[in-house]
Amino acid sequence: MIYGCAFNAQYGCTIQVEKLHNRNHALDFLRGSTIFLMILVNNQGDWAFTYPFFRHAPWNGFLGADIVFPLFLFVAGFAAALKISRTTGIPIAPYATSLMRRSAILFVVGLLLNAWPFGFFSETKFHLENLRIMGVLQRIALCVFLGGWVLYKFRSARALLYSILVIFIVYEFFMRVPLMLYQQDFFGQSFGLKNNFARFVDLFILPEKMLYQVQGIRFDPEGLFTTITALASFLLGALCFRSSARLRFGVLCLVLGALLLTVEPMNKNLWTLPFTLITGAAGFFSIFFLEKIDWQKRRLWQQPILYMGKNPLVLYTLSVLVAKSLAVIKINDTQTIKNILVSFILYLPVPREAASLLYGFFLLVLVAFVARFFRNVTFAAR
Repeated sequence: MIYGCAFNAQYGCTIQVEKLHNRNHALDFLRGSTIFLMILVNNQGDWAFTYPFFRHAPWNGFLGADIVFPLFLFVAGFAAALKISRTTGIPIAPYATSLMRRSAILFVVGLLLNAWPFGFFSETKFHLENLRIMGVLQRIALCVFLGGWVLYKFRSARALLYSILVIFIVYEFFMRVPLMLYQQDFFGQSFGLKNNFARFVDLFILPEKMLYQVQGIRFDPEGLFTTITALASFLLGALCFRSSARLRFGVLCLVLGALLLTVEPMNKNLWTLPFTLITGAAGFFSIFFLEKIDWQKRRLWQQPILYMGKNPLVLYTLSVLVAKSLAVIKINDTQTIKNILVSFILYLPVPREAASLLYGFFLLVLVAFVARFFRNVTFAAR
């Protein structure tokens, strides 16, 4: 069962219960796949021994793990456009309330995950002044909030395309044109780690201690300025829903992204235009092919992924809480639960990289079990 909103001018929003029909299984499967990969990418047993596919590129470049977050934002945009299409005629006041509540919940949960375990366990510390402000869920929250307004205001695929082009122009202008002096360093006209404009914005607005570190330098890969191109990934997903020319848009994004690689690096940390377009192409192609599957003949191996796709926030939150807890809770003076589990896996006759991956699968199985528990539950904004 899901809760839906019935709106009328006289009584505002009333709640009605309707049966869950016609789920978009292509959307659920792609969303579940991204959660599947996200849990594996974030939870390797030993980072010194990890297959390249499950690593992020250190700066410029592209490795397998780099596809996960933009693909998830693409799916979030697709789902947001789908939700709006099912609530035609929604007044702005209840829509704004629902949008702000959903975004605030995502942002607050992201902050709490950054703060966990709050110094509760031995040898763990918590200092509010060092709490990282931004993060994965915080970026999703900003994209959901800003993207929600764009989708409400602009209902056509053409208007969405123009919105994405405006974002690209703004991003390119600020990354290439201004040259700012701050703390005796010049920022701007650079796609390097230390002097890019995105880092300037974060240093200027956020306390330096609250920023993530990349290669020992304070820089947040989910920072404020680069959220605008992350928003473009979200809107590309919405464009995928509102346009029937999905294969054509996928090819266009791939070609444009490849051409832009001649003048701009492929960089997830800065969410550059080639990165946005090429990962967006992956989203278009994925939806195009998944929608051709006959989901009435679902196979056994598809079921866990479909379940995971129905409750991504619950599963992501659980995976972070469990993973961080296992990494800090000590069984004895020297070993955490994670250390013991990884040591046990190392007894298996497999390479160190495979053992590291098996630890990720251990957490994945736990989360998949929870996904099965929630298989008939769907959370929707009322």
